[in-house]
Amino acid sequence: MTPVHAILNYCFALLEAETRLSVSALGLDPGLGVGLHTDTANRDSLALDVLEPIRPQIETWVLNWIGSEPLHRSDFFETGTGNCRLMSQFCIKLSRTAASNPFLSIVALIMVRTASSSSTSRTLCETLVLVGLNTTSAYLTN
Repeated sequence: MTPVHAILNYCFALLEAETRLSVSALGLDPGLGVGLHTDTANRDSLALDVLEPIRPQIETWVLNWIGSEPLHRSDFFETGTGNCRLMSQFCIKLSRTAASNPFLSIVALIMVRTASSSSTSRTLCETLVLVGLNTTSAYLTN
């Protein structure tokens, strides 16, 4: 794993956590598999389905950030198996920088907006389709 992959994995973990919280706040089970990700033990399949349309935007943000932010060898360490890991101070810096990225919170905003406009007769699948469509259209327009 390269430093860029380690940064991407960390940002995706932040997005997954935000999405998991958003799904739970709406009273949905984040582990429910209804879309791209099937039910698997110890995986939040619904949260992963909801965040999927945002992934390309996060990748673009990370690549732009790397292009404008100098990386230092001290920001990373290599495990015995050759994998690259982020140092804790770099994670703190990246978390603070990523917090200003609107795409890390857009899922929560869209889900709340979709849920608040939902009629009581709307099914879970209809709501999830709307969330996916709203998430995708928000990412396409930004």
